[in-house]
Amino acid sequence: MSISTITSCIWRIQDNINTILKQIADKRKKLSEAQSKSSKAYADALKTKSESTLKSKIFEYNRQNDNIARLTKEIAELEKKYANKNKELTKEQEKLQKEQTAEAKKTSQERLKIDNATDKKLKTLTQTVKTVQLEQAKLKQLYPLLTVSSEDAYDVFISHASEDKSTFVDGLVKELVEREVKVWYDRKVLTWGRSIRQNIDAGLRQSKFAIVVLSEDYIRKYWTQKEFNALFNLGSQLGDFILPIWHNITPERAQEFSPMLSDSIALKSSDYTQAEIADLFVEKLNYDNNG
Repeated sequence: MSISTITSCIWRIQDNINTILKQIADKRKKLSEAQSKSSKAYADALKTKSESTLKSKIFEYNRQNDNIARLTKEIAELEKKYANKNKELTKEQEKLQKEQTAEAKKTSQERLKIDNATDKKLKTLTQTVKTVQLEQAKLKQLYPLLTVSSEDAYDVFISHASEDKSTFVDGLVKELVEREVKVWYDRKVLTWGRSIRQNIDAGLRQSKFAIVVLSEDYIRKYWTQKEFNALFNLGSQLGDFILPIWHNITPERAQEFSPMLSDSIALKSSDYTQAEIADLFVEKLNYDNNG
């Protein structure tokens, strides 16, 4: 099972736990109210001298005791569910830790293989200019992301689901380009025969910011989730890097997808036009460029 699948499962379980805790709190509040009403009915029954009032208070006392018994049983069932969900959460967290350890080990092994391959190539270099140039060309082919010139840099990388192109993203890119913003956008960059993975990796590393157009289609798709993970990893190194836009989703849905976005100020596509968003981005870009 993949790390992203396990993480999604953990978020779902935590959601369930929060719901159960809220239900328990609500039931306990009702239980406390029922206990108070039962005590009051009992006290009133002892004080009354009217037979009809006495019958009424005894009825109320019995009714509240029935509520107390029912609520006590419901709370016990919810607490059992809470305990089971905690066990399930612990199990998934252990799975996540195991997968993360395995992934880290795999990454370390792959990095070691690359390092060994690089060392082997470097040892075969001769002192002639021709050999050096040939080997450098090979290295550039193997590691295209290490040779990024300032001319190739972008102001912003647009991360989005293809379903949102025609309804929102194409218009936003048009407005940005009209303001002379250098945009990495797959319609412009990914042409016939070019490597998708290498070009996306390069676009991410060469961009000052990343606008993430978060929608239901974005959340459900495998490749956009992988792209978001890469963006978040870069953002953790670069700081103020990810600029989220919530497109036809609620803030709660966005934060459910990524609690890490809860600290980020996001724009809603329903509140701003593409032109207004482009203007805001230009302001931010000029502010960052001028320090």
